[in-house]
Amino acid sequence: MATPRLDLISVEFSRRINDPVAAAANAGNVLSADDRTAYVNKALFKYQQDVWMQLGGDVKKFIQVFPELVVIRTVLLGASASYVLANPNLDFFALVSGKLATSGKYVNAAPKEKYQIFTSGFNPTFAPTTDYPQMVELSRTIYIFPTTIASTNLEVAFITLPVNPTSGAFLTQGGSYDSPFYDLHNSAIAEVAEELYRTDTAQST
Repeated sequence: MATPRLDLISVEFSRRINDPVAAAANAGNVLSADDRTAYVNKALFKYQQDVWMQLGGDVKKFIQVFPELVVIRTVLLGASASYVLANPNLDFFALVSGKLATSGKYVNAAPKEKYQIFTSGFNPTFAPTTDYPQMVELSRTIYIFPTTIASTNLEVAFITLPVNPTSGAFLTQGGSYDSPFYDLHNSAIAEVAEELYRTDTAQST
């Protein structure tokens, strides 16, 4: 398979550390292709996490910066009105919104701290209803409220991580899954990889 964006980042990274290669699959004099890919993977994560922290975890602001990281996938809610994240959704990072496939009802993504409020019925005035359902992700499980909404499909929009969605593993050069970031971010990610490398090798920029 092809990973054109990952390859471009890898090649640019090689040039930035004065260990240039003509192709991402090639070893340099300093780093092997696998070592270089490992740095690129770390850079992908750091690049995303840095922006997330800068924006205070604001989902709306985050997807304005990275609209390409939002996907919509259909999952099956079990009898307990929940879905445990599994293949092919192991690239999950944060909920955006949802829609019940049968009724078409919009499902609001509520913050994690609402989970116990919803399960305890502490605030009945603002309790989720079948017309205004809510969902919360907690410990890699998506819960739907009210719990009478079960055994149905949920179209869920969420922000992804730069990993293999089927395994949750790092991306591989030439693998089935490429960097999810638009090309306009490639150079910035390569720069982060360079910073990580120079930190590891105690080099100054």
